[in-house]
Amino acid sequence: MGRRPRTSRPRARVLPAILVTAALATIVPPTANAASLPGKRFGPGIDPAASYQGQTHCDPHVKPGVKSFQRMVMNAFPTTGAGYFTRACSIGGRSEHKDGRAWDWMVSANRRSDRKKVGKVIDWLLRRDSRGHRFAHARRIGLMYMIWNRRIWSTWDGGWEPYYGSSPHTDHVHFSFGWPGARKKTTFWHRRSSLVAGAASHPTNQGLWAVTGNSQILTAGASSFHGDRSNSFGGGSGAGIAPTPNGDGYWLAKKSGRVLAFGGAPRRGSFKGEGLVVDIEPTPSGNGYWIVTRAGRVKAFGNAEHFGNDNADVRITGIASTPSGDGYWLVSGRGRVFEFGNAQTLGEPEKSRAITADIEAAPEQGYWIVTRGGRVSPFGAAGFLGDLRNRALTWDVVSLAGTPSGGGYWLVDEGGRTHEFGNASDSRTRHAATAWSVPASTPTDATAPDDTHDIPEDPAPDEDLFVQDFLQSR
Repeated sequence: MGRRPRTSRPRARVLPAILVTAALATIVPPTANAASLPGKRFGPGIDPAASYQGQTHCDPHVKPGVKSFQRMVMNAFPTTGAGYFTRACSIGGRSEHKDGRAWDWMVSANRRSDRKKVGKVIDWLLRRDSRGHRFAHARRIGLMYMIWNRRIWSTWDGGWEPYYGSSPHTDHVHFSFGWPGARKKTTFWHRRSSLVAGAASHPTNQGLWAVTGNSQILTAGASSFHGDRSNSFGGGSGAGIAPTPNGDGYWLAKKSGRVLAFGGAPRRGSFKGEGLVVDIEPTPSGNGYWIVTRAGRVKAFGNAEHFGNDNADVRITGIASTPSGDGYWLVSGRGRVFEFGNAQTLGEPEKSRAITADIEAAPEQGYWIVTRGGRVSPFGAAGFLGDLRNRALTWDVVSLAGTPSGGGYWLVDEGGRTHEFGNASDSRTRHAATAWSVPASTPTDATAPDDTHDIPEDPAPDEDLFVQDFLQSR
C-alpha cells in the first residue's frame, strides 16, 4: 500500500503562465531537434501510455530496455555522464532503482550545452509523430515519468508539473520505466508489432477494422471500437480480426492461438499451443469461427464445422468461408488454393515469385487473392476492380477487405494505408479508409512509489516519494 501524503510537503499548483512558459523554455528549447537520436519507421500501432507501476520486489539488476535507452542517449551525447541505474535492497524505501527500471543521466541545468542536449532528448521523447500520436517515443519505449530542473513529466498527465522534491534535479535527469519498457517489450524495440497484421470490413456498412502486431484495434468509418489487448505485450501478437454479422463486435485472433471476443461477439474457444495462427474466419451466422495455422491446420469453434486440413507441405496465409458456411478455402503463400466442404475449385493465380497475403470470399461463390505486392486475382463470381501492380509500395499489402455488396474492396498495407477500388471509393468510404481512429490510452490508477531516497551520495534524494504524494493528491 502507498504511504499517506505528507502534509508538510507543498502540493503541485498552477504557476503563472509567464513563469510556466519561461520554465518550459529551459526544459525543451523550441529549436531542439533529435537528429542525433535514432529514427525508425513505425506502423499505426502504438503502446498505451504507461500507468504507474511501483516497485513491489527488489531485484537491483538493470533491465534491458533501460540499459538500451541509456546506450542510445550516450551514443548521441558521449560527453555527458553515464549516471546510475540501481540501488541496494537494504537502502531506503521503494524505488524503481531497486528493480532496475530507473536511470539517472548526469547533466547540469547550469550548463547551456547540457540543457541543449537534454532538450533534444526531451523533444525526441515528447514530440507528436507523423500519425498524430502524442509523446510518441515516450510511449514506444515505455517511459513512465522523468524529472529535470525542478519539474516532473508523467504519462498520466502528459505534461510538465512543478517538482518540489528535496533534490531539484539540476545535476541529472531521472527516467523511470514501466515494466514493458524496462523489459524491452514495446514497439520501439519490436517494430513489427506496430504494423498492421490483418483487416476486415464492416459486414453491413462502410467501415474497416485493422489489428496490429501488438493486438491494437484500429477503426475507420462505420466500424466501432469494442476493445483490444494492446496493453498486454507478451500474450501473443495479433494475427487477424473477424467481425460479427451485424458488426456489433469482433474476434481478435493472436498468433499464439488465443481468441478474444469483444462487443457482441460470443466466446467460443481458443487454439493454443498447436501452431502459429495466421487467420480467423467467422461463420455466416456469427455463432462460430475457424482459425488456421501457418501449417494448414484448421480448428472449428461454435457452429463452425471442420471440413479438413491442408496436409501439403506449404505455408498457409489465409482462410475464406463459402457463402453458406458449409466449406472453406485455404490459400498458401505461393497462391495454391485448397478447397474443403462445398468450396468449389475456381482457380489459382499464375505461378510467380510473388507471396500471397490474403484470400477474401465474395458474396457469391467466388474469391479474391491478393499478393503482398498488391496484385489482385479474382475467381468465380468475384470481379476485378483494380489493384496496385506496377506501383512502388512503401509497405507490403496484408489484407483485402470487400465491401458489403462485393462491388468493391480495400487493400490494406502493414503501414496502415488503405487503397480503394470499386464502390469502396465513394465519399463515405474514402473518408473511412484514410482516417484510422486509435482509441485513447487511459492508464489505470496505481499506488504511487514510497522511496525516501535518503542516501547522501544518491543524486536523487526523494523523487519517488514525491511521485507518490503527487499521485495521491490528484
